[in-house]
Amino acid sequence: MLCGPLLQVVYFLSLYVFHHMGLISIAGFNMIVNYHYSLLIFNMLPIFPLDGSKLVNIILSKFISFKQSHLLMIYISYVTLFIFLLSIKYIGFSINICLLFFLLASKLIQEGKNHKMIFNHFLLERYLYDFNFKKVKIIVGEKLSKMMRDMRHLFIINGMEVTEKKVLRNRYKK
Repeated sequence: MLCGPLLQVVYFLSLYVFHHMGLISIAGFNMIVNYHYSLLIFNMLPIFPLDGSKLVNIILSKFISFKQSHLLMIYISYVTLFIFLLSIKYIGFSINICLLFFLLASKLIQEGKNHKMIFNHFLLERYLYDFNFKKVKIIVGEKLSKMMRDMRHLFIINGMEVTEKKVLRNRYKK
């Protein structure tokens, strides 16, 4: 997720070194820097599938459940995409901007349709693999939708403590 922005920073630093070595002119350097910042800022917009949406999802998942953070990330993406659509008159209308808008919108719609599948993938991954998370979250009832990323879960069902693995095993036995 951070490879895109990290690569942009490394690319910028290498251009900076080349510029100070005299290998790139000032005009060429300024043009590349403007392109670099535009690409970096665009990539950090919170619109799925851009890196900004993934960063928002990771931050949200520290405070709310995986399912809620993914759904909220989709809503934030829709709002940001709508603002992007409204700003087209200020950016300037071009076929590239329209294609970009439709590409982002189609990916976002697809992600929204796949929300349940993505949540089930999260649950199945938790069932199949042994993660050693230090933090424990206690969930009353068999509410799998309350499960969070980077935490172990202990369910209280009918007054008994049940591990995450047992709850998920019962789910996948059905």
